[in-house]
Amino acid sequence: MTEAEWLVCEDPTRLLAFLNDGNNRDRRLRLFSCGCYRRLPDCTEDESTRSAIEAAERFADALADSEELRGARTGKGGPHNARFWVTRTSAFAAAGGALWSLRDAGTQPYDRVAQHFRFPKALALLRDIFGYPFRPVTFSPSWSTSTAVALASQMYESRDFGAMLILADALQDAGCDSADVLDHCRGPGPHVRGCWVVDLVQGKE
Repeated sequence: MTEAEWLVCEDPTRLLAFLNDGNNRDRRLRLFSCGCYRRLPDCTEDESTRSAIEAAERFADALADSEELRGARTGKGGPHNARFWVTRTSAFAAAGGALWSLRDAGTQPYDRVAQHFRFPKALALLRDIFGYPFRPVTFSPSWSTSTAVALASQMYESRDFGAMLILADALQDAGCDSADVLDHCRGPGPHVRGCWVVDLVQGKE
């Protein structure tokens, strides 16, 4: 896949296949899975499923072990399929399962011309998390001021990314001149845990 194809591709399964290259992307793939499920009300409203998503997020950040991840798969009520996929040991399987859960939830339109489901929400999340794999951004440590780090950390912990515009201003004040970084902060989003700019500010891999 070329950069041009990445930018225009509307099939997230192709993007996921490209990202499954063994290039240490497990954390972001798992957070993509969690981000997808957090967009399904049935998942966030069911306590067992919400707990499973939270366990998967902790596992992604090395704050939970595989035993806790597997234990979160069990539960009563709610959409069991989501708990099964988000807690898979394989981050790639968790990401792929999230796509099919979105499809099964009936939230994705079917393109009768192309004869496949369209996943605009999933595509937006993939690009929020993985950015531009063909053109990694050089991020200066000097841009991670105490203000920028505090903003990024607060958004990451609360999962409320409403301060992205303020983060852009803080980065610019610190000397950030990267159009990719600033445009991403000031763009329409959505943003989730794993957002590539928020990760860079916090020094997360």
